[in-house]
Amino acid sequence: MEQRENYIHIVTALLLITFTIITIIIGILLNQRGKIEKKWKNAVENTKAYSELFSTSENKNRAFKLTIEQLKKSNDSIFQELNGARKELKVKKRNRIIYLKIKR
Repeated sequence: MEQRENYIHIVTALLLITFTIITIIIGILLNQRGKIEKKWKNAVENTKAYSELFSTSENKNRAFKLTIEQLKKSNDSIFQELNGARKELKVKKRNRIIYLKIKR
């Protein structure tokens, strides 16, 4: 009888540990999904802004969302000027996303 109780305690403990691990993994995956969705939305918005920038329509605002790392790596002359202005104004890295509106 005592052996059976020990077995039940061990199985219960293993189930609890398994449930905890699965819950942690699901939490991590949901967090990663949220980050990836945010990056995807920013990429889509920037793609739309780029296509509008080079379209024939005039007097239209275009909005870009860039991280400071994207701004640094960009070869676009407008973004390079913006990065220079960011450095002059001493914008800290903690301000992760920069919104840029361009009126053509």
